[in-house]
Amino acid sequence: KISYGPPLKLGKVSNSEFADIYIDSEIDPEALKEKLNRALPAGIEILEAKIIDLKAPSIFSSVDTLSKV
Repeated sequence: KISYGPPLKLGKVSNSEFADIYIDSEIDPEALKEKLNRALPAGIEILEAKIIDLKAPSIFSSVDTLSKV
């Protein structure tokens, strides 16, 4: 299951996006990042992966501020 952070307003672009990825088996975050990066198209890259507690707030509810660049 993949849950994304808050959406941008229509017509806006972003330099990065955040997502929660729920996996039903144990995997090292660095190994997951490398595996995903090998499968993703050019220009899309996973920069960081880490394990978070399932009881932690979702990324959607954690991001409360979007800044303009």
